[in-house]
Amino acid sequence: MSERKDVDFLLDIRESMERISDYTHGMEYDDFFQDHKTQDAVIRNVEIMGEATKAFIPWKRLAMTRDKLIHHYFGINTDIV
Repeated sequence: MSERKDVDFLLDIRESMERISDYTHGMEYDDFFQDHKTQDAVIRNVEIMGEATKAFIPWKRLAMTRDKLIHHYFGINTDIV
């Protein structure tokens, strides 16, 4: 398998952002708060973005968000997501 280039990680991030936008399009906050499937889908894509950002040194904060989401399953605050 060839080494991934920066553009590959950026494309992963863009795809995850587009998915989050698609999943939440037209939703109000209360709809999102009640829809656990959409929450899971959004959280998963934030995790993917966080993993992809680990290739970029200045983006550590998003990578840290990914780590918090992955390792605090029961402590995720949907107000922040």
